[in-house]
Amino acid sequence: LGAVLAGGYFYACAVPLSRLLYDSEQTGVLIKFLAPLVPIMYLEAVIDGILKGLDKQNATLLYVTIDSVLRILLIITLVPRFGMVGFMYIMVFSNVLTCSLSVIKLLRIKVLKIDFIKTVITPICAIFISLIISQIATVNIKSDISFTLSNIVLISAIYFIILLITGAVDLSFITNKK
Repeated sequence: LGAVLAGGYFYACAVPLSRLLYDSEQTGVLIKFLAPLVPIMYLEAVIDGILKGLDKQNATLLYVTIDSVLRILLIITLVPRFGMVGFMYIMVFSNVLTCSLSVIKLLRIKVLKIDFIKTVITPICAIFISLIISQIATVNIKSDISFTLSNIVLISAIYFIILLITGAVDLSFITNKK
């Protein structure tokens, strides 16, 4: 859930952060393009660790090898023709591929039961709603710092409220009740 939120921050605040940190909007465009990969990269890292803990490191090695070979082949063929745009699409393809292979492997092992609605659909819908509302609410803020901070606060608040309302987040651990 936190990775979806982080991806939302990067998406909403990419350009102003880029102007603040790099004095350029170009980096922000790249960050915004890659922002949706944040949850995928996080999920891949977690599942990789789970698979290794389940003594399935051979599978993860195979997936990394397949990914590396494909990535090199794609870089050789696409980057000379399409430049940075080609490389960005290679990044998307590579991350989605390795994550998908790892998820499929984990689901075949049947170690975890995943509530797809609560863990995938609800957070994605919540971040979209949060982004839309925060963009509307901050449209007239001209300062990059104020815009970024306002977006982070609004996105966080709306996102967590939606997750609480939908039951995707359980706060019963606070009161030690289930």
